[in-house]
Amino acid sequence: MEIYPAVDLYGGKVVRLTGGRFQDATVYPTSPGEMALLFAQAGVRWAHVVDLEGAKTGRPVHLWALEAFAGAGLKVQFGGGIRSIQSVRDALSAGATRVMMGSALFDRSVDVVEAHRLFGPAILPAVDHRGWRVSVKGWTQGTDIPVDRALENLSRVGFSLFLVTDGDRDGTLSGPDLEGYRKICARYGIIAAGGIGELGHLRGLRNAGAAGAVLGKALYEGAISIEEAMRL
Repeated sequence: MEIYPAVDLYGGKVVRLTGGRFQDATVYPTSPGEMALLFAQAGVRWAHVVDLEGAKTGRPVHLWALEAFAGAGLKVQFGGGIRSIQSVRDALSAGATRVMMGSALFDRSVDVVEAHRLFGPAILPAVDHRGWRVSVKGWTQGTDIPVDRALENLSRVGFSLFLVTDGDRDGTLSGPDLEGYRKICARYGIIAAGGIGELGHLRGLRNAGAAGAVLGKALYEGAISIEEAMRL
């Protein structure tokens, strides 16, 4: 199982949300460059970089931060405000290896078939949810779309790896919904995010069949060290 340490950005700063709520953001006294070096020194292969401001406004505003991660030799999956074909191109040109696209795949602002044809696995569909119903536009809008239906529809297009984030648990350290993940991991390649607070949660996701796990607040709060996670 691949470990993806997360860096969430808002206003040029490294932050973490609780429950996907912008009003509950915690700002950390570090920079994207410092986090990139920390990850590289720990042997991390991938960084998970989210432009929270971009997710809220609808266009990426932190593409400049990708240079630090690419410069440290890391692969980057980047998301937040990716709602057009051009924004995918811009992120890839700025240094992203993989681009996370969520809202645009559900509100039809992007042709999903065309996006897959142009970029293939360079696009990582990001399925955010609350209560296993898809959420869009930076957690600000809910839908009636069940996560399993969204995954099925996207897999028919040709996508095989998905990021699935539990907005209700994100930043809470309370643990992921292992049973929910077990069901979808049996059918799809899943990178799980939201609620991871201890090494046991990572082991649980690995046993559930997850292809990867995003490590966020637990890393910043010292509940899990990146070195411990990489040794799993």
